[in-house]
Amino acid sequence: MNSNDIELFQEMTRILETPEAVVIEVAEIHWLGPHNPFTVWHPVVVLRSGTASEIINDSRKALLKRKRFFLICSECGLRHAKGHMQDPRLCMICAEKNYGVVY
Repeated sequence: MNSNDIELFQEMTRILETPEAVVIEVAEIHWLGPHNPFTVWHPVVVLRSGTASEIINDSRKALLKRKRFFLICSECGLRHAKGHMQDPRLCMICAEKNYGVVY
């Protein structure tokens, strides 16, 4: 994992533990207009309580490869939350920097 993936792992995935299960959630970013992002957390993986931490972390890492939540920008080569993409191939950072898009 590169530093960008580590940041996404830490900020865009989380674990909720109950006595019965370990639930891994992913944050999805939505927009109310051009300046009002909001986050919705979705439970994506449910593991049995007591699952080894290595398995939990591997499951969280695997979520970063799901195109439903994350995409790779063709210009900077970094993975971004889908809600931070201008389109499926271009992140908002590159859109601003390279094409003058203003958000």
